[in-house]
Order: sequence, then C-alpha cells, then structure tokens
Amino acid sequence: MTGFAQNCEISLSVLPMKQGDNVPSNISNNLVTRLNQAVTAGGITADPFFNQFFVAGKFNHLYKDVTTTAPAQTVIKTMLTVYIGDVQNQQIYATESFELQGVGTNYDRAYINALSRINAKNEKLKKFLEDGKKKIVEYYDKNISTVTAKADKAASMQKYDEALHYLVAVPECSSGYATATNQLVTVYKKKIDYDGKIYLQKAQSAWNVNPTAEGAAEAAVWLNLIDPQSASYLAAVKLGDEIRKTVKSDIDFEVREKYHDSVELQKLLIDAARQVGKAYGEGQKEQTTNLLWVK
Repeated sequence: MTGFAQNCEISLSVLPMKQGDNVPSNISNNLVTRLNQAVTAGGITADPFFNQFFVAGKFNHLYKDVTTTAPAQTVIKTMLTVYIGDVQNQQIYATESFELQGVGTNYDRAYINALSRINAKNEKLKKFLEDGKKKIVEYYDKNISTVTAKADKAASMQKYDEALHYLVAVPECSSGYATATNQLVTVYKKKIDYDGKIYLQKAQSAWNVNPTAEGAAEAAVWLNLIDPQSASYLAAVKLGDEIRKTVKSDIDFEVREKYHDSVELQKLLIDAARQVGKAYGEGQKEQTTNLLWVK
C-alpha cells in the first residue's frame, strides 16, 4: 500500500478536545488550527461537518516555571498526544506523542511557542497522518458491507441524501470503492425517481388548482426540478405540453434531452450523486462530539 494515499481522497474532522485546567483556553483553538493545516498539507480533506473519522490532540501538562531573569520568562513543558479515531465506533486507530517545551513572556505565549513544532513540516506528524490514512482505508476495506448496509437502511427510509453521504465517504483506493460506487448510482436513481414523483404531483396540483398563466408558472417551477433520468420525466413533458396548449403561451419549462451514452450517463450520475452526498454532510451542524471516551 506504499504511496497509495497520495491519490486517494480521504476526509476527517479536526475536533477540539477538553483540556486540563493547566492549559489556557485559547490554546485548544490554536492546536485545532495547526492540525487543520497539517491535515490539509498531508492530502486529507479537513472537514468540520458530519464525519465518522477525526483527528484531535490532548495536552498532558508536565511542568511550569518562571525564570528569575529580567524580564521574567515563563517556561512550560508538556506532552501532546494526537489521535486519529472513529467517532461512531469509539475506536482509536493511531496515536502519537510529542514532548513540547516553550518559553514566553506569559503562560499563553509559552504554550504558543511550544506548539510551533506542530506543523505540516514535522516529519513525525506527517508519518502519523499517513499511518492514520492507511488505517481509515483498511477500515473501509474490511467494513464495506457495513457501510453499504447502513446506506441501504437509510435509502429504505427514503433518506437518500444520507445514504449517498455514507457511500461517497468510501475512498477510491479502497477495495470496496467499486461496490460503493455501484450502490451510489442505484441509490441516486431511486432518489431522482422519488423526487420526480413528488415534483410531478406538486406541478399537477398547482395546475389543477389554478389552470391559468399564474398556475402554469408555478407548475413549471416544479417541472424544472425533475431530472431527465427520472421515471416521471415523460409524464412531466406531457403535462408541460398540456399546459402550453391551454394557456396558449410558452411556459418556463425546459425540455431536456436524456443522455443515451451509457458511459457518459454513468459519469454524470456518479458526479451528481457525489455532490448530493457531500452537500448532505455540509448541511449538518458542525460537530461538537464528546471525546471524553478517548484515553
């Protein structure tokens, strides 16, 4: 698997952890920023949204001293442990510790200076992130059936966007990628058929209630949302033609050609499904996950 991760998109969340009383409150934010930068530089998508995997860091304060020099300097020594883990299964996949020492004009400045070593150029941190990426890919290799089952369950409840989110998370370099992609297309087709049926009902209702130019305009809004690959599309075109004949004018309903090239269509469906899955994650609230279980 050497070198696999360079061309493999993996996303995780950089999460804050509760620190001890000896750690200044703003230092946790500083650490999150530094980890975000390192993660991004390491070829991982640092995603603050709905994500199963995370990276986080926790300080174990060792000592603090104040020098007798003029001006006085604060010296701190601390042990920072960083984790890559799985929020849903409460499992840690990789850890690494960094012994840090900083000197500053005050306690906060000493910690900030100590954290200067935690950056994208730190070879130890880079290796840690690379190892973590491999562990995440291994998770998908071993658990693809769990991922697809979870997507199936969501889809069965017509939570198609959520199902697509689970499937788009499977990295391209995982052995389960082809399985996930095939299911991605299947779920997306179910989604556009389901949505198309709803949109057609709304368009028909708008037209039935108000068979005028005003009702036609409202119906056209719904008709334009129906994907050409939806099972409802031919009925949508038929309704659009009926409305045009009745109101004796063009309505803003764009008749779109279906793609008949199967390879091109497959690419379009995969791209569209991925956008929906990612948008679902971005629409979730930023994670405030409780990591008290991390030891």
